[in-house]
Amino acid sequence: MQEYLRLESTHKFQQIEVVHKVWEKSTLGFEIERYTVSQGDMLIIETTEGRFYKKPILELQKENVQYASLSITDKTNIAIRVEPPINNKCKFYIERK
Repeated sequence: MQEYLRLESTHKFQQIEVVHKVWEKSTLGFEIERYTVSQGDMLIIETTEGRFYKKPILELQKENVQYASLSITDKTNIAIRVEPPINNKCKFYIERK
């Protein structure tokens, strides 16, 4: 399963390049551009030990307002909540659309 998730993170997902912060081991703040993101979309997390986990987006926020879905055109800072634990040292991958 780990090899499958590693390959999927490379071919079907894109790495989130600008991560701002992780709060409470479950909320990721980052910058994204030209993307539509929704609750239920998947996130792949790569730990510093090289382990991969796939988790659904449970909550989505922009400027402290919760959304079910966001269509983003310009560079925008958003926050998503996933099932813990995550931390600032992880790499994050979001589905390519």
